[in-house]
Amino acid sequence: MIALKEKLLALINADLDAKIKQAESQLASTIQARDSDTKSSAGDKYETSRAMMQIEQAQNEQQLSNLISLKENLNLIKFRNAYEKVELGSLILSDADHFFLTQALGSFQIEGQKFHCLSLASPLGQKLHHKKIGEVINLGNKSFTIKNIL
Repeated sequence: MIALKEKLLALINADLDAKIKQAESQLASTIQARDSDTKSSAGDKYETSRAMMQIEQAQNEQQLSNLISLKENLNLIKFRNAYEKVELGSLILSDADHFFLTQALGSFQIEGQKFHCLSLASPLGQKLHHKKIGEVINLGNKSFTIKNIL
């Protein structure tokens, strides 16, 4: 089962690496477009276009910074082989869904199973925190039992 956690971490890291590479490419493209824009006789149009490119560049820089921060924070989490109770870094197997308590990174499919990456700050992350095997979690009209914590 520990190999499952390692595979999931590798998949998440590969996904973040691909997103970082895409964000870097978008940023480079935006900078190139901004730098190649030439001033025309319609000065106001040029200034507006340049300002819009600056905004797009700032957004791309922020997206890249967020992705790098996510990857760095993921790598700071101390993953252990087994947990007595749900903590940051836990892989929670339940009778309904599977959760990885790391950061809000979406869902990943591995070995025919879907894993939802949750933040400890999320409502479900807070409900799961400190729970033990066999405990029932109620969320709205849905409930599930924790079967294993890796």
